[in-house]
Amino acid sequence: MPETVTKYAKLIGVVSGKGGVGKSTISANLLAAARDLGAIGLDLDVTKPDLLFHFLPENQVRIDLRDLLNTLNLPEGETALDRRDVGLITEWIDRLPEVLPGVTVIPGPSRDLALPTVTRSLVAELVRYATQKARLVVVDTAFDIADEATLDILYGADLLLVVTSPDHTAVYQ
Repeated sequence: MPETVTKYAKLIGVVSGKGGVGKSTISANLLAAARDLGAIGLDLDVTKPDLLFHFLPENQVRIDLRDLLNTLNLPEGETALDRRDVGLITEWIDRLPEVLPGVTVIPGPSRDLALPTVTRSLVAELVRYATQKARLVVVDTAFDIADEATLDILYGADLLLVVTSPDHTAVYQ
C-alpha cells in the first residue's frame, strides 16, 4: 500500500467538513504504513491537535508547536520569516523524536494557542522542509478549514483524502 500511494503522492491532506470522523486516526495509520519509506505527519488540527495521541501515551510530556513559536519569537504582527527563522525551524524539526521508526510527527499547537499565531509563512516552511526530509508527508487538518495556511497546503497537495460520515449534511460540507 505505501508504495502505491507514494508513487503518486508526496503530500497528502486529510480533510473533512465534520469533526470526530477519524481524520487523525487515518493520518496515523497512513504514517505507520509508510514508516519504511520515511514519513512525517503535520498536525494542523488547531481545534483538537491529537495526532501524537495515536503514538504516545497521554501522560507523556509532548513537544508542542508553541515551543517552536517561542524559539522564533517573531515581533508582534510580523509574519515573514527570515533566514535565521528558517534555520531554527529546520533544527527544531530535526530534533523531533521519531514516534515510530521512520515516522516523525510535527505536533500541532496547544488548544489554548490562538490560530492567527500560526502564520502562513511558518506552515509553508514546515511543509517545505518536511517534504524535503521525508518520502511522504501527511497533513491532519481541522474540520473547519478556514485559515489560509491550511488552504495553501490543500491546494498544493498531491492527494486529498476526504473523511466523512454518511450524514448528508457532513458530505455537503
